[in-house]
Amino acid sequence: MFDKFPTQYSYNRTGNAVFRSATPDSVLSSLASILVRCTLPPPFSKEQTLNINRWTPKVMDNPSLPMIVWKMIHTSLAPQQPIKERYTHTDKNTSTSLLDYYQQNFRNIIEFQGFAGNEYEASALEWWLVRQTYQYRDYISMAGAEHWHYLEARDDFMTVTGDVKWPSRPVRYEFDTAMVFPIVKHPLLSINIDITESPFPITKKEILVRGEDTISSTHLDIIVAVTSLDETIQYTPMFDGVTQKFSWLPDQDQPNQGVPYIAHYLQYGEETFSMPLP
Repeated sequence: MFDKFPTQYSYNRTGNAVFRSATPDSVLSSLASILVRCTLPPPFSKEQTLNINRWTPKVMDNPSLPMIVWKMIHTSLAPQQPIKERYTHTDKNTSTSLLDYYQQNFRNIIEFQGFAGNEYEASALEWWLVRQTYQYRDYISMAGAEHWHYLEARDDFMTVTGDVKWPSRPVRYEFDTAMVFPIVKHPLLSINIDITESPFPITKKEILVRGEDTISSTHLDIIVAVTSLDETIQYTPMFDGVTQKFSWLPDQDQPNQGVPYIAHYLQYGEETFSMPLP
C-alpha cells in the first residue's frame, strides 16, 4: 500500500536516517534462518546441524547440540529524536492523500549463548557466530537492524540444560530498530496560499501633519524621502520602524506644528491574491 515508503532505509531532507520498521524478534528470526543453513566449523562434523531458538533456560528433554539460544537483555529509546516524514500516496481509485509517518528508534542489546559438548566446541561455536554476523551484516540491516556491532563476550560457564550441565559461551551485540507508522491521513485536493506581499516594491507617499507624525501603512518597507507638500524642501527626520513614527531634532529643518508634509516610502502590495498549487 505504502509504495513510496523506503523498503530498507533512506535519508530525508534534513539528513536523518529513516529505518525500516522492525522488532528485535523479527531481526533475530531473520538471522536465525541464515545460521541454521550455514556449515558449522571444525571440530563439528559436516553432518551436524545447528539448533537455534529463543532462550530456553531448562529443556526437559535431551537437547540437540550444538545449540545457540538468544534473549533480549535491554531495550531503550535511542538518543536520536523521532522524525516525521510526509509521503503522497495515490491508491488504485486515484484518490490522493497525505500520509505523515512517525519514526521512533530503539537501542537493543541481545545475548546469544552457544552450547556444545565440550569447551573446545563451545569456543569454536562462539567465534563462528561472531564471523557469521559480520559476514551477513548487510542481511541484518535489510531485516531492520541498524548500527549492529559486537558489544562483548561474557565469562564462560556451565549451564543446566535438561539434567546435564553443558559448557556455554555468551556473546552480546548492540543494534538499533525502529517503529515507523502513519499518524495522520487526510484528503489532499488542493492547496491555496494567500499572499499579501507583491514580489516587487511599490512607491507610495502619504501626507502627514507635523505633530501627528505616524505613517498608517502596515506594509512599509523603507523610507525614501520626506518633503514639503510642493516637494521643494527636503527634510531629514528620524524614523522609528517599530512605532512607524517620525521624530525631529530642534535644530533641523522641519515644518511648523500643524503644517502638512509628505512621506515617500516603498511598500509591498496590500492586495491579497491566492496561488493554487497542484
